[in-house]
Amino acid sequence: MTFRATPLTTPPPARQQHLTQQRKVETGSYLAQRTILRTSDHPRQHKCRITDCSLAGYSAVILSPFPDAARHFEIGQELHLEHADGWERIVTVHATEGNKLELRILNPVTKVILPNGETGIPNCHECALLGTHGELYRVTFEEEPELFGAFQLELPTGETVKVQVRWARHGEICLQPVTPYRRL
Repeated sequence: MTFRATPLTTPPPARQQHLTQQRKVETGSYLAQRTILRTSDHPRQHKCRITDCSLAGYSAVILSPFPDAARHFEIGQELHLEHADGWERIVTVHATEGNKLELRILNPVTKVILPNGETGIPNCHECALLGTHGELYRVTFEEEPELFGAFQLELPTGETVKVQVRWARHGEICLQPVTPYRRL
């Protein structure tokens, strides 16, 4: 008699794993500031703090004295996540445990923000995030803008990174963070 081990959950495809790698939110980070969760049909707000984030979503802890504060939420429920910095994301509840929630971003949007020297108004171009590798971001555009010098990349989590083009090939562009020059 032989037994075959089967995983309880199937892992995401390799391409999706790069987009869902969790990273801890440091205490001094802007993501560590308080956020509010609310539903569109109910006026009640739940204060929470983001503990982990990935390009696909967040892990959050509800700031409540009750250890089972996540009981108010159902898996698949849509919520508005409002951050102290003023940005807002529509998320869905992926998992709950005690006072912890796993949230997935609905309609994640990645933007390239190019500076405009003439009018001072930045030009925003939406792009599709194909994947990440370390600190590199691979993106593609429907209509590719002219990219040169340093510009901002706004990730689905609301984080902005100053980047420049590392390479471009067949409609795919690799962006790398800009590091300041240091004089010796």
